[in-house]
Amino acid sequence: MMNRQQYSLVIAIIVACSLSTHITYALTDIDTGWGSRGIGVNPTTNKIYVTGSVTGVISVIDGATNKISNYVSLNQGSVFSNTGAARIDVNPTTNNIYITDRLGGQVSVIDGSTNKIIANVPVQNNPWGVSVNPSTNTIYVTNLLSDSVSVIDGATNNLISNIQVQSGPWGVVANPTTNRIYVANSLSNSVSVIDGTRDMIIDTIHVDGGPWGIAVNPLTNLIYVSHWGTGTVSVINGTNNQIIADIPTSAGSWGIITNPLTNKIFQTSEQTGEIFEIDGNTNTVINKFKSGIAAQYIAINPITNKLYVSSLFSNNLEVIDVPGIKSNPDTSLNDTNQISNYPNMTNNAIKITPKQLANLIGNGTKLNMSPEQLSEMMGNNTNLNMSPAELSKILGDNATLDLTPDKLQGFLDNKTIGDFNASISFSPDQLANLTRSLNQANQGNITGINQTGLNSILLHVICTVKSDELSKLFESMAIPLSSCQIRE
Repeated sequence: MMNRQQYSLVIAIIVACSLSTHITYALTDIDTGWGSRGIGVNPTTNKIYVTGSVTGVISVIDGATNKISNYVSLNQGSVFSNTGAARIDVNPTTNNIYITDRLGGQVSVIDGSTNKIIANVPVQNNPWGVSVNPSTNTIYVTNLLSDSVSVIDGATNNLISNIQVQSGPWGVVANPTTNRIYVANSLSNSVSVIDGTRDMIIDTIHVDGGPWGIAVNPLTNLIYVSHWGTGTVSVINGTNNQIIADIPTSAGSWGIITNPLTNKIFQTSEQTGEIFEIDGNTNTVINKFKSGIAAQYIAINPITNKLYVSSLFSNNLEVIDVPGIKSNPDTSLNDTNQISNYPNMTNNAIKITPKQLANLIGNGTKLNMSPEQLSEMMGNNTNLNMSPAELSKILGDNATLDLTPDKLQGFLDNKTIGDFNASISFSPDQLANLTRSLNQANQGNITGINQTGLNSILLHVICTVKSDELSKLFESMAIPLSSCQIRE
């Protein structure tokens, strides 16, 4: 028989384990008016857009201050409120915002730089979900009562085509990497897969439980389907369109979003007000926390890792600051949750190309962070697979890498980054700083570097300079790496 001390210990362990999966995050309330619906985020400008279904007004929020900076009315001079404003999505590259108008049968387009409506695009009956493919500048809209998806050209704001899908198309999401579009058909328990190149259905995936919300991680090519009825999240492998996992959450859940940079998925529960945090590496719920409202709609800024949650039955937009959480690499999976191999993820290391990162955060985004901060955000094992010039575009030309010789070697090591053909440009001052650092290392003055290990740390670069490139050497020290051999 268990004695009292052992019993108390067991109870303490159970309580501790329960608390570990109910981590509370910081909440901020923003009054956006009663009946908030869709949320769109532009990570390039750090602006958040919230639709007001009662007032027909879009609230523009500054993500840095959590304050409303502007309002955009969809009424356009009408004395009646536009109560059909539904969902919203943003193209971070063009800074255009797209709002579905259920009653007007159209999509309103807002220029994010002026906060002015620049177009109203007629679609079909009862437009609801909307998703932008920033890679092709194409917008996809689900029409609930027409059982169709409207395709809009973002360059001209003209309707290209209407694609018939199955019954009750609700959520829609585009994968900018594969140019595949996924539609959750709520009344037919299916997901339609559209080829964005040909604007035609190439597959239909059967899913049970009332699929409403849908999201994609373009880096892992996994699609997440939120089921209202069964309270699960289905995980679909975008390579073969097979369901590889069903993650139990809670009935009455449908809002869903991913942060590709952290490989986390967040699902909202309208019935309980909870948000489920899912680890994309293990396909398991690692945390759930209260939102404070009947959580329906959800969006995320992948750079700041802030969640934005709204509800039709509340006037508050909840801002949730989610810190990075390290998943347990030793967590074992059963056969039903086993993740098959897919292209952009190996050993929990996400490989991301510059184009993929630009699709996520916009071409004009300046991360303005050190390599250490970038590593912390994306994981130490993440392979950016970028040339120095491409990394410079993301970090900004004035970013200070602050590299020691050993870090420089690791940064340029072919085993880490892969082969690339680019140019490294040094100004005379920068070259002097680099030379000074190498001289200090050679004299053994850098902490952590000893003389015996010096040869394994320093880079030995041999550059062959063509005669017509000799002037570059003296002007800006810009030498093509294709003419250089890097040796340890």
